[in-house]
Amino acid sequence: MTPGDRQRDPTRSSLIAAAIVVVAACLPYLSTIRAYFLQDDFGVIQLMARRPWTMFFRWFTMPWTEDIWQYTPDEIRPFVALSYVMTASWGAAQPAAHHLLNIAIHAGNGLLV
Repeated sequence: MTPGDRQRDPTRSSLIAAAIVVVAACLPYLSTIRAYFLQDDFGVIQLMARRPWTMFFRWFTMPWTEDIWQYTPDEIRPFVALSYVMTASWGAAQPAAHHLLNIAIHAGNGLLV
């Protein structure tokens, strides 16, 4: 392989482009890893820590907060609920797990674009 062949290697170019996208997606959010929870995160995260991931499909048709605030918000957020269930296995009270998963999802979405 000559140096000119290396520049024309589409696999290498694709990997470099993917690495740039991942770094660009992650870099701005790295400072959030040590940040704590905000507002209503505590109640929702504790609720989701007690739920199995198999409830995911129900969250498309029912409120994900299950009336923990004494009212039912007009929203359906199954993917947020699923992410809380997933990160609860790493420790529901550990914000870093939630932030890392969200950064990884953001980087993955960047690769899809």
